[in-house]
Amino acid sequence: MEVEYPGLGWFDHVAFHVSSHSIDGIVTQGHAKSAVYTISIRNKRSHAKLYVAKSDFSFETLRDELCAALDHGHVCQAACPWYFVDMDTHIPKRRVFTSSTSNGAISSHIQMFQSVLDHTLAFILCPESRSCKKPVEVLPPIFFRFLSGGVRKDAVPAGLFDHAAEGTKLSPKPNYHAQTKALALDVCMVCKITLHGSAKELSVSGISTLPCKHSFHDECIVEALNDSLECPSCVAQVAA
Repeated sequence: MEVEYPGLGWFDHVAFHVSSHSIDGIVTQGHAKSAVYTISIRNKRSHAKLYVAKSDFSFETLRDELCAALDHGHVCQAACPWYFVDMDTHIPKRRVFTSSTSNGAISSHIQMFQSVLDHTLAFILCPESRSCKKPVEVLPPIFFRFLSGGVRKDAVPAGLFDHAAEGTKLSPKPNYHAQTKALALDVCMVCKITLHGSAKELSVSGISTLPCKHSFHDECIVEALNDSLECPSCVAQVAA
């Protein structure tokens, strides 16, 4: 029996932590391979905790579903355009000549997936999101379905879904931009993989920073600037 969505208020009381999963090893989808990652879901009120296993493919599906549900281009006062860019660009794309199951890739993806969960939670709870139905009514059930997918109702620990009563005012949260500003500095917008801890995985010599302060892997920015002299990160921000 599927776990029922507990409501928006639940997200105000949960915390997530991503780590590698050593039991299931590798999963495949066609010719593509992925390591398995563990997400701990902890209720800060009851201290109940649940562990779920996810793959690169799981996060890619989450990205696609969230981006589709956002209906990019709709007009609102929330941070929907910036969150769309976060989801569309920051979840790693598989690279032909790199292994997604090497130690370097797994370390990089753990950082990336942690940021994805933190950003999604921040977007759902930030004050400006109250002005749009997308982050309040549409995205939370999708995010919860991703977290609880494959979990039987009788396997959920008591207290995991405890939260304040419906209608209770959510605790104050920082502005979405204030919470997520740092991520853009930690991701190469060309290959969509974190800059920190991924040099060994990508076999690159270093990181280059442009005058606009955006940073990229050396090999990535050289290739990008050969196609266009515009900074990829600046272009993405304008597009949002």
